[in-house]
Amino acid sequence: LAVQVSASRVKYKWFSLGHARGRFDLIGDRVTTTNLTFDTYDGQARADVEVDNVLRAAPPDFRTEVSFTNLNFGAIIEDRRDITLDKDTGRFSGTIRLAGRAVSNVTETFVGDGSVILEGQSLMTIPLFGGLSKLLSAVYPGVGFSQQSVFSADLDFRDNAIHSENLVLSGKVISLNGRGYYSFDDHFHVFVQVKPFKEGRLADAVRVLTMPISKLLEFKLGGPLDDPQWRPANLPKEMFLQF
Repeated sequence: LAVQVSASRVKYKWFSLGHARGRFDLIGDRVTTTNLTFDTYDGQARADVEVDNVLRAAPPDFRTEVSFTNLNFGAIIEDRRDITLDKDTGRFSGTIRLAGRAVSNVTETFVGDGSVILEGQSLMTIPLFGGLSKLLSAVYPGVGFSQQSVFSADLDFRDNAIHSENLVLSGKVISLNGRGYYSFDDHFHVFVQVKPFKEGRLADAVRVLTMPISKLLEFKLGGPLDDPQWRPANLPKEMFLQF
C-alpha cells in the first residue's frame, strides 16, 4: 500500500511545518517514507522515517533522520514564545537521527545523535542568552550584547535529555564554550565558560592577562526554556545577588 500526501499550513502544536509532501509505503507491519519534505520557516526540511509494529498491539518503534537548512530561527522563537523580536537572530541548519518507541512517555525512549549550527549577527539577543548578556555586561561593560555570529553543537539524545559536550558560540569579541544537557522535563543543566576573542595568538595572550578574573567568566544555566536562569559559577550567593 502506498499513499502520496501533500498538505499546506501543517502545524504540530506551536511549530509550523508549512507545506508538507511525501509518500508513505506500508509493507507488512512497517511504514516507511524516504522523501517527506517541508517548506517551513523560509527554509527546507527533509525526513526519512521507519515505523515498525504498526499493525500489532505492541507500541510501534520508530527511526528517523531529519535534516533542515536555513530555517528562520527568529520566526521559530516568535511562534514558540508568542513574542516579536526586534532583530533577525539568524539561520538554523542541522541533522538529527533519532529512534524511540511511540508510548506516552516517548522522550524517555529517545536515543540518537545530531548536530546543529545557527549563523547570524545578533545571537546574544536570543531570549535564552538574555541573562548571560546582563552578567557579562556587569563584568565587562558593553561586552554582553556584542555580536556573536555562529552557534554550533553536537547532540546526544539519551536519558530523557539532549546532551552536548561542545556547545560553541563565537564572535569577534568573545567566544563561549559549554557542556551539559536539557532534560525533557524542561530544565537546563549547563556549564559555560566565556573567553575573550576567538582562537589565535592574540586571544591566547589576552587570556593570560585576564586569567585572574577568568573565573568570573564561568556560568551555570538552569531553569526552564521559557525562563532560563543564568548565574556565575564561582561566586557566593551574597555576591551573586549584587548582579
